[in-house]
Amino acid sequence: MFSYGKKQWALGRSIYGYRSWREKRRITLFVGRSYKNRKQLKELIEYFDNYQPLPNLLDKHEGIYEVINRVFLFKNSSAKERLAAIKDHFDMLPDYFTQEAITEMYNPDESHAVVIWQNEELDLKAQLWFHTG
Repeated sequence: MFSYGKKQWALGRSIYGYRSWREKRRITLFVGRSYKNRKQLKELIEYFDNYQPLPNLLDKHEGIYEVINRVFLFKNSSAKERLAAIKDHFDMLPDYFTQEAITEMYNPDESHAVVIWQNEELDLKAQLWFHTG
């Protein structure tokens, strides 16, 4: 039980940092919610362990863990509903994007963003790039 808490504390520090009292408060809430949503977090890990298009995605984007613990996706949603939304999102990606585009979009380095529109005259461009937080 304590090893799970230590693991979640380290994960929370990685997501939020540890410089101010607000960050420490966020970590504490994250750990508490991780205990509350333990089943959904386990399912999330199992899902991404078997997710072929992006192996090790959770290692690169630890902020995805936070989505289960906070009402980010829609108001008054449960952890189960948020998990289903995450799975639906990642399940549909191969239907719309190539493997190369998925890999580039979810690369933590912003320079790998996929340009979907660009206008040199206006000096504007639209990119797809995934960033948690």
